[in-house]
Amino acid sequence: MAQPEPLTPLAEDRRRALAVVARGLGDGGVGAEEFLEGPARPAGTRLGVRYGAAFEVFRLG
Repeated sequence: MAQPEPLTPLAEDRRRALAVVARGLGDGGVGAEEFLEGPARPAGTRLGVRYGAAFEVFRLG
């Protein structure tokens, strides 16, 4: 069986960050569903949909 290609530095950083999030979700403090959907509900309500994403645009220059 062939070895998988090594991750790029950016992909490795992302993998580590997601592992930290996953560990935090596993302590029983908050469920994964609520963690992911909670912030998306208010944004979705403002847009007239179930879930949404809010962001801010910064003009550079």
